[in-house]
Amino acid sequence: MREILLEKNGDIYSMAYLVDGKLYEYSTWGEDNSPKVNSIYLAKITRNMPSINACFVSLGNDIQGFLPHDEIPYKVNTGDFIIVQVKRPADGDKAAYVSGDIAFVGKYIIYLPYSEKGGVSSKIEDKEERGRLHNIARGIEVERGAFVMRSISCNADSCEIVKEAESLISKWNELYNKLQNTGEAGLLIAAPNALETFLRDNPYNIDSFISNIEDAGEKYGIPCKLSENPMLLGAVPDKLSKALRRRIHLKSGANICIDPCEAMTVIDVNSAKSKKGAGLSTNIEAAREVARLIRLRKISGIIMVDFIDMQSQQERDILIDEMKKALSEDSVKTDVLGFTRLGIMEITRKRSDTALASDRNICPYCKGSGIYEQ
Repeated sequence: MREILLEKNGDIYSMAYLVDGKLYEYSTWGEDNSPKVNSIYLAKITRNMPSINACFVSLGNDIQGFLPHDEIPYKVNTGDFIIVQVKRPADGDKAAYVSGDIAFVGKYIIYLPYSEKGGVSSKIEDKEERGRLHNIARGIEVERGAFVMRSISCNADSCEIVKEAESLISKWNELYNKLQNTGEAGLLIAAPNALETFLRDNPYNIDSFISNIEDAGEKYGIPCKLSENPMLLGAVPDKLSKALRRRIHLKSGANICIDPCEAMTVIDVNSAKSKKGAGLSTNIEAAREVARLIRLRKISGIIMVDFIDMQSQQERDILIDEMKKALSEDSVKTDVLGFTRLGIMEITRKRSDTALASDRNICPYCKGSGIYEQ
């Protein structure tokens, strides 16, 4: 059963997505002014830094952005205005990473007004279907820009795809024309919240939607059951607490250790109390849990997974296929690159949000290392 829980406490919203009682996604958002991923701003170039091939821009309200030169589609100078989109949120002292390469994301299609190169998602492997989608994209009338067909467009009705593309084009034209009379940096289009993004990207039917917001069903277009405490009803606080621990125990007796580092995240699979000789089955169980935790904890960048030693290349190939399958429902771009010469699985995941674990309190004495130096 696929279930969504939505809860509002004051100005803070929480959303949880569970499959058969297991927690797969958890997000919170509020009404703060921090730049959200995919938000579109009118930015003012405040400092051009040729030494680092980038500019610093003002997004309004004393919010700064970092804009690399190769993310600017046309020539600009200090003091000029440019439309930008947030690609990565601010992180500590680092400003939000923004780009002039705007992308309007729909359910089936992405419209890139400044690009001349479109394409079809690599997740769609059927040649005939890829050809059909390429033909649909070529048939869409547009003065400028290109389209990328998302994986969810596979076997989708062509009329629905074209209708959505026309809506995105209209949205861009309306925004562009509006800017002719604007001369102040600020937010132009707010990013969809976590639930709106999830519903847009999720191809599956939702079996249950529970919220403490009276008009949630009407707003999100899903039949909704009211509850005073949806998160407690789904035991989300307890499930989230367990998922954010360093060591996660599996039913087989094995365990997973997750250690975020500066350059990557290292995940170690330990056989512990699992049966001897059951390496492949234990690794498959671990791969499915690792995929869930990567998605839930919003782990991004380079991810190295050290599984229990395997005896053959055939077993490694089976495990790679299982990991790809387990990650296939993740809407964030994730690639399984295979095994290194040392037998460690390499995974990369695009950064789209702040990792959940980084929101938790870190020990002020050991800084999370577990070692206290007097």
